Amino acid sequence: MKRIAFAAIVAAIVVPLAVSCGKKKDLGAQLEEVCRYIPDHGLAKGAEKFLTESYYNAYSEAFDAPTGAFGYIDGNEWLYYLVSGNGDAGAPVFKIEDMDRTEPERIDASVSIVGDSEKHRAVFLLENGSWRLDDWDNSKALCREYVKTMRASYADGSIEKSLLADPETAPNAEQFRQELEAFYAKYGK
Repeated sequence: MKRIAFAAIVAAIVVPLAVSCGKKKDLGAQLEEVCRYIPDHGLAKGAEKFLTESYYNAYSEAFDAPTGAFGYIDGNEWLYYLVSGNGDAGAPVFKIEDMDRTEPERIDASVSIVGDSEKHRAVFLLENGSWRLDDWDNSKALCREYVKTMRASYADGSIEKSLLADPETAPNAEQFRQELEAFYAKYGK
């Protein structure tokens, strides 16, 4: 009888602990899967299912903002390298190092990328039963600030004026105007 009671006590402690650890591991794997859709060199196909609407929109608008650079490196270059550098390193492999469920529907996590010593911060939100990425290394705020700066440049006409001032770039002014109109049609003026 003592053995049965002892076995029952052990089972009552070990089984929930094992289930809890399994759920944490499963959650980590889910978040690592979501990380595959972090914007990098643009938005991956299907990213809208893995990013919150606000993060998707912030990055999309920043990425689509016309720069007037036409083949030259400009201030939007950082949008291409949120995860990987410029090269053929292959698809990054993400590892959730630690996570803190700060609210029932929010997880703040430390994420590493195999082969990279830098640690990254990610915010995940539970939306409609699925975990979605809401921010990566504060890039959502950076995207919003970038768009604000670009919109100010559009409003004061500085990009177009700069294009027109140089005989080499002046022919691109009409293309810039078309890109700007398409941007306004999609995101509003």
